[in-house]
Amino acid sequence: MIRPEYLDEKDVIENLFQLGQRKIAVEAQITELDRVSGTATWVLSFPDFPEAKGLVPTEEAGVEEFVMPRLVGQRIRVIVKGVDREQGLAACSRREAVEKAKEKFVQTVKAGDVVDAAVRAVLPPAEGESAPSLLLDVGGGILVRVPRAEAARRRAQSLTEQYKPGQRVKAKVLSLDPLQVSVRQAYPDPFTHVRFTRGQEIACTVVRVWEYQTGQKVVLIEPDAAPGMLGIAPAPYLGTVSRGDRVVCVVASYRPEKRQLRCRIRGWA
Repeated sequence: MIRPEYLDEKDVIENLFQLGQRKIAVEAQITELDRVSGTATWVLSFPDFPEAKGLVPTEEAGVEEFVMPRLVGQRIRVIVKGVDREQGLAACSRREAVEKAKEKFVQTVKAGDVVDAAVRAVLPPAEGESAPSLLLDVGGGILVRVPRAEAARRRAQSLTEQYKPGQRVKAKVLSLDPLQVSVRQAYPDPFTHVRFTRGQEIACTVVRVWEYQTGQKVVLIEPDAAPGMLGIAPAPYLGTVSRGDRVVCVVASYRPEKRQLRCRIRGWA
């Protein structure tokens, strides 16, 4: 990395101060979450300025307080608001850095675009919701909470099984105000690009076992080769299956134009 010419390697904290004066965002890593004067505060290290330490209180984090612990260990970009030269401390704002990035984002991206994104965390259900959601960074630290219905590519796996912090994904922008994105819609519909033939054997995962009032049971399955596709099969005559079981199915019929996949379970994978 070539540093701007105004940076003096001998005075790290002054260099950070000068970057803050110019509203230039710097990269930092969240090393811990502490409480300073009763306020949840991120403690930062700076890869380019190892002698300095940064602090980001809740009001400058740009995320809800319950999200802050989930980002510990991850890298963010911040704007330095002030420095304590004697202590080697920099007061920082992630919120301002993100606001600056979002101004550029809304000028260059429109609804319908597919953008590169990074997974930041899987969050517990929000108030009024029953399923976890995915926290995505769509660029410059702009975080978007994606509900499971739009986050999950695989029906048979939980979000924590599908995604890890730092994982790269695609996201389709659904709207800019409010900012909403979908991971699921950023990838091709499996019914449009996957082909199965009658008699073909396919590996699947059980998504759900459904029992009608008559007592008849059917099994919803998801083929390994077609994440997001749901097929249906009668419950096996021998043995039982439950959610998450790995099975081998024989294709009975496949009608992609009607989004139908019918199978029979041959055995366990």
